[in-house]
Amino acid sequence: MPRVLADLHIHSRFSFATAKSLDPESLDRWGALKGLGLIGTGDMTHPGWLSELSEKLFMGDDGFYGLKDSFKGSLNGSLNGPRFVPTGEVSCVYKHLGRAR
Repeated sequence: MPRVLADLHIHSRFSFATAKSLDPESLDRWGALKGLGLIGTGDMTHPGWLSELSEKLFMGDDGFYGLKDSFKGSLNGSLNGPRFVPTGEVSCVYKHLGRAR
């Protein structure tokens, strides 16, 4: 069975307390340096992030997304760098009697 190193808990630059320089290019570059084969996009419901992902990613033949700039147009049409998969998280935080729970 093939092994894939993945990080599926990512936040976008639109999230609270994240680097404003965090973008698909940075995720691709650092993911490749760390040997990741699959990266979750995180925050897939944020309109600004979704727009940026739509602009910078394309769907590969394997059903996952890749960074457009990572596609080198090789003879076999392979995608270089990690793949991306849309992800989000369920937040169970709520306010009750003026306090966050």
